[in-house]
Amino acid sequence: MTRYLSIGIGPERTTPPTPEEIELVEEELRNGTLLAIEGCMPTERGALVRRDGDTVTVTDGPFSEAKEVVGGVGIIEAGSLDEAVKFAARLMETAGIDMMSEVRELWPEPALAEEPGRDHRGRGRFMTIFRAAEREAPPSQEEMAAMGQLIDEFVRDGKLVTTEGCLPSRLGARVRIEGGTVTVTDGPFTESKEVIGGFAILAADSKQEAIELTKRFLAVAGDGESEIRELFTEEAPARE
Repeated sequence: MTRYLSIGIGPERTTPPTPEEIELVEEELRNGTLLAIEGCMPTERGALVRRDGDTVTVTDGPFSEAKEVVGGVGIIEAGSLDEAVKFAARLMETAGIDMMSEVRELWPEPALAEEPGRDHRGRGRFMTIFRAAEREAPPSQEEMAAMGQLIDEFVRDGKLVTTEGCLPSRLGARVRIEGGTVTVTDGPFTESKEVIGGFAILAADSKQEAIELTKRFLAVAGDGESEIRELFTEEAPARE
């Protein structure tokens, strides 16, 4: 079985999951098809962090110029890309809105799993999605060592919940549902100058802290942009 990342992209959504969505998620978590899933709070609580050489630019949400934004992320375990695509389509159909899901195969070795016994309750959780120019080759030994050192530090400090990197987009697909019609486009995504390269879920006390952690990720990962989104929790609506 292979792990696939499914990132939902569509119109801004400000409401939590519906009972139908929750029922599907709970069913698939029990079945073992769905390994993890997260939904994003509105973009007004997020930020874009771009690194270009030595210059880092931060833009606070909302992302009013974007017609479609990242709405959530799920990790699927499936026997093939086709199977993962069908499951992503089912998730979108249950959501009941026109949207697109980018389905990407993950590196075979899990980058990180949350440490047993570590408690993140009472802290905000922020997802940072990294976009950059497509790269076919895996990270070099030096890059892997630098990122591994940073990940170890963040885990020790309780800042990092999980992180994953994507294989090239030629191994993935995009699934769009519009008016009940499902369209599947296989990778590579040659029309895109930048593609999703991975994601991390951070445990932070504020959006500003999540931004500073993301800046450190970009300093190691290289030029690109990270979209930071606060994730739905029971406590999240009360946070400032």
